[in-house]
Amino acid sequence: MEESVTNPTRPEDYCKSCAAKIVNDNAFCTTCGYPLKGTEKEQTRFIRQHASAMTNMVDFKKKVDRASNLLYYLSGAFLLVAIITYAGNQDDPDILTAVLQLVILTGIFLALGSYSHKKPLACFVSGLCLYVIVQ
Repeated sequence: MEESVTNPTRPEDYCKSCAAKIVNDNAFCTTCGYPLKGTEKEQTRFIRQHASAMTNMVDFKKKVDRASNLLYYLSGAFLLVAIITYAGNQDDPDILTAVLQLVILTGIFLALGSYSHKKPLACFVSGLCLYVIVQ
């Protein structure tokens, strides 16, 4: 029984931008859009724009992390206010209603903070609207 021997791949068989295997004789990489048959100037411009886009994504992720932390800080602030409110007015019969509202807000802001990495815009707009309504 003979084993089939595969030829080693050539460097030209891989995209210079994303290192994806080039299957067909395409003009562009099917993974990243790199101009395989483009001029050297077009290829250099693509690499530069791709690097710039990656830098912008890193900045975007940092901003999302900061905004997520703000949602966590707000949840902590609501919990702290709930504890202080309860400790200062334990004799008031209606205090549990106010404390329960603050604890629910704490949970909502915690949920928004944890979900904000998947849907940042929806979480931040919801958190902002809820904060404005509460204030």
